[in-house]
Amino acid sequence: MHNVRQTLGYGKELTFADGGCKLLVAPTSLGDLSAVGDGHSVFGGGGDLWNDMGHGSAGAKDGAMRLIDVTPVGMRKLTVKGAKIPQLIPHCIFYDQQSRRLYVVNHDEESGESAEVFKVASDASLDLIHIASVRDPLFKNFATNVVVSGVADEFYVTEWLPFGFPRGGKMASEWTLMQPIEKLLFAPINLFNTSTTRLFRCKLDAEPQCHVA
Repeated sequence: MHNVRQTLGYGKELTFADGGCKLLVAPTSLGDLSAVGDGHSVFGGGGDLWNDMGHGSAGAKDGAMRLIDVTPVGMRKLTVKGAKIPQLIPHCIFYDQQSRRLYVVNHDEESGESAEVFKVASDASLDLIHIASVRDPLFKNFATNVVVSGVADEFYVTEWLPFGFPRGGKMASEWTLMQPIEKLLFAPINLFNTSTTRLFRCKLDAEPQCHVA
């Protein structure tokens, strides 16, 4: 039987023996990195994605945004400021150096699938100021993936799944009538390399905020 956990190497433990590496451990896995400035520091988005996608966000650990420094090597949790911020379970992230905005694909079922947008403070703290939560009926549960900035107030979000996971994650006990059929369609879609995922073009302060690009 195909074991996704084994195939993706989630059970592997890496040993660094050359003395040139330092292992940094975060409470939740870092799903993506995005460079800050000249690349001597990077933002890291950490979320409990394994439990989140398997069993839903209700049982997932709270995630966080972190700053990883290369010289000297270190990692710290960033302070996030703002009202009505959903539970952070970051997937992919993108930092726009020009606008100082950090875009985060977030998988919180309670608030809904979203792209969270933060303004990065200009001082050494690099605190994150939450400025927007972008949600759209086009976003399927757990199906959004990569995010990148566009021109001015627009940005783009991709899908990695042709169908969303059930509410409560892919191991949920309650499925809609269509979801078992959708699950069966995954294999032929992948086998025949059928294009079923979409690219969304989104814009802040617009209505609707996203459409298929």
